Formats: sequence, C-alpha cells, structure tokens
Amino acid sequence: MGKGKGKDKGKAREKGKDKGEEAKGETSELHLAARSGDAAKLAELLAPEEVKELNAPDQHKRTPLHMAAFFGKAEAVAKLLEKGADPQLEAMDGFLALHFAAQSGHVEVLRLLVRKMSSKGEYAAVKRHVNRVVRKGKRTALHLALLKGHSECARFLVQKGASVELQTAQNQTALELCKDEALREELAGKAKEAKVEEAKAEEEEAKAKAAAEDAPSASEPPSKRRKEDPGGDLPMAGLPTAPVTLEKPGVLAAGAWALATVGLHAETEKAYPAGVSAMADVEWDLKIKEAPEEDGCVLCFRSLEEVGERLRLKMQRSSKKLLYYTHFSDEAAMMEKDSRCNACGVTVLLETSDGQLVLQPGTERPWQLPGALVSGCDLAPVLAEERAATPLA
Repeated sequence: MGKGKGKDKGKAREKGKDKGEEAKGETSELHLAARSGDAAKLAELLAPEEVKELNAPDQHKRTPLHMAAFFGKAEAVAKLLEKGADPQLEAMDGFLALHFAAQSGHVEVLRLLVRKMSSKGEYAAVKRHVNRVVRKGKRTALHLALLKGHSECARFLVQKGASVELQTAQNQTALELCKDEALREELAGKAKEAKVEEAKAEEEEAKAKAAAEDAPSASEPPSKRRKEDPGGDLPMAGLPTAPVTLEKPGVLAAGAWALATVGLHAETEKAYPAGVSAMADVEWDLKIKEAPEEDGCVLCFRSLEEVGERLRLKMQRSSKKLLYYTHFSDEAAMMEKDSRCNACGVTVLLETSDGQLVLQPGTERPWQLPGALVSGCDLAPVLAEERAATPLA
C-alpha cells in the first residue's frame, strides 16, 4: 500500500516537473545570436515585421537584449533596441540589461541603453533607470561596476544621474565600494554637479510648462495671424507689391522685401523637455575637453509672417550646447524632432535686380552663415556683410 502511494507521489512530482518546465522560457535562436553577436543571423531573425522572440525570456528570465548586454555585443544591442527590445524588462533578481552591462564593464552598451531611455529627453526617466536596484544585495548598476573595478562605466553612470548615496544590503555606498581614491574623489565631485543639474532640470520643467501654455500654435493659418503697423522704412520705390510664391523644398519665403524690411524677432527662449539642458551641460563639458569651443547664442526658427510690406521672422533663442546635445550626442538620434534645437542661420539664396530676396534655413552648420555668427536680431548688416564677402552669381 505504501509502495503504491510512493509511486503516486512520484507521478505527481513528474507532473509538477513537466508543468514547471512548460512555464519556464527557452533559449531561442535569437538568444544565441545576441550572445555571440552574429550580425548575419541577427539580421535574418530580426527581418520579419513582428519578432515574437524579441522580448521572450529564457529559463533564467533573460531576454536576447540581456544576453547581448552581458557579453558586450554593442552592435547586437543596437539592432535589438532599434527593433523594439525593451530595456526595462527584468531577468532573475531584477537584473536589467543595464546591470549586466555594468557588471561586465561594457560602457558602449551602457551608452546605447541610456540613449534609448533618454529618447524623449526626460532626465527623470534616465535617472530612475540608472538607479534601479537588483534584489540580490540591493545593488545598483553603479555598485556592480565599482565592485568589478570598471571605472569608465562608473564615470558614465554618475554622469547620467546614478546616486553615490544609495546603500547596498550591507549598508555600503558606491563611494565606499570604490577602491581607487582618485576615482572616489572624482565621482563625489560629479555627484555634487549632478545635484545642481537636477535642480536646474526641475526649474526648466516649470518653465517648459509655462512656455507651452503661452506659446501660440505654429500651424496658425495666415488669415488669423496678428496684423501690425509696419512702421519704419518702406521698400524701395518701384518694387513689386506682392510676394512671389515659390514651391521649392527648403525655401522659407520669396517676396518684394528690401533688405531693411526683413526683421528677426527673438523674444522668447526655446523650451525643452525637463532635464535636457542639464544633460546638455554635461555633454558640452566633455566636448570642449576634446575640442575647445565657446558656447554662444543660436536662433531657432519658429514661424514667418508678412506684416504689411515687411517680412517678420519669429525666432527663439537657444545655445550652441543645446544644439550640439540635441543633434550630435549619443542620445540625439533617439530624440523626438520637437525636442531638438532647430537652429536656423538664415541664408540669402538670391537677391534679384528688383530687390526680392529668397531665403532658406541653413543646414550644414545651422547656427552660422559662411562668414558670420548669427547671434543677434539685426539681420540686415549680417546679410549685407555676407553678401559683400560672397557675391551671388
């Protein structure tokens, strides 16, 4: 009787085992390709519009992104993220891809993961992500990097908002885990700077909200635009009285405006999502160490309106550091278009014999005319100087 019961228990265990195995994930081809960094195989597996295994876990709850991050396959990480892999999914013990990369010392992978999290320009989201704690030992990515001696990873994480004050389960801070005295002092200094930048980010968020409430829609139809008394100097006698419509890509306007009647108006600062300016300051500091350059004012094109016989270009002030961060930093490629600095150096394409001007936004170096930095609102002398230096054919 007892023997029979033993058999029944064994069968029950087998059934339970089978059920448990079915509940666990499996290692897919995508896991293996991500782990090895096999570019050709990844391209093949990620080619379909929908990839079911993209965020699928293996028996340890690791996704293909976790595998690529742990083994430092930066190209594989980039391709997985581009396809839509989720960097916030947890493996066992709450490990993110970020934790695997930090523990293994892969700073380029960290850059890709943080860039993905900062694609909407939200500083707070990045800070929350880099401070996520794993359940085992209550460690952050910064703790894991320092325990393994990965100084470059530690510098990058602190630069992106990782806290040096959070404690592990053994009540140790990141600075206490750091064995290099010089690195410890450097990280402490960067942490103080980060607190200042965080305060700036909160202030910017309030300004951004206020600016969004006050700013009129850029798509407001011309018939509803506010008309003003042109005043001042009028165009030269004998010029056409109506602007000319040119259906050409990139052309802002063409019309019967003398140079003196074209005006720039930059009365407001361009608003950015919270945290963007703080992150731009950090990126600019790194940039000028490699290639010294002074920050300066840039003008962002907002809208254009015809006021009587004058052309009024509405601009917003910004800075070169924000231009650099929102176009050329690691995070720039993931940022939404509205979150970028749309700096516009106005270039004269053509001035006809009767005084008409054709204007377009600058593109190659958008904050500069070829021979002059546009840092003010007095357009006429800037264009006149450029026209004299570079005669139009």
